[in-house]
Amino acid sequence: LMNLIQHGAKVISSSGIVCIRFLLQNTYCCRFLPIICHAVSSKSVTTRSHIFQFLEQVLHVWPVHTLEGQAEAVQEALRAGLGDADPDTRCWARKAFWAFADHFRLEADSLLRSLDQAEKKIFEGDNSTGSSQFPWMSGGRSRQSSVDHSQDSLDGSQGCIGEPQLDRGGRRVKRGYGSL
Repeated sequence: LMNLIQHGAKVISSSGIVCIRFLLQNTYCCRFLPIICHAVSSKSVTTRSHIFQFLEQVLHVWPVHTLEGQAEAVQEALRAGLGDADPDTRCWARKAFWAFADHFRLEADSLLRSLDQAEKKIFEGDNSTGSSQFPWMSGGRSRQSSVDHSQDSLDGSQGCIGEPQLDRGGRRVKRGYGSL
């Protein structure tokens, strides 16, 4: 299914993405995480960007006990995403990072401290939450805020790049989960 993400036919690519999202939403299998984390090394920018969307979904939806054994693999995948050359991929990696930080604060702190100076500057420059280097220490970002932003992203009503979609009355349009 991961190979379908970069397929040239839009209908096949979209179907693969929706199928993966559906599986991740309804199946909590720890065997999926290594596959997702391994795919961050893909040469395809589109694949890497979607992988971090999937990772964010997993971190928000799955129970913590399912994630606990895979925290190190997720941490390494996030390290790769936070230093990615593509800004959209970095944006999704940051969103996944905040979801990771909600569950694994010590590991997230360790990850931030291990980033080199260039990656830290990119991360801190893009980070607009709170005045502290680590927002969870100052209470700058709540779990509910993270979930709300994640749901907006997954609904497709607001992505990393671009504005939310509005109807004629100026209200935000909510689309079904996993719609493209």
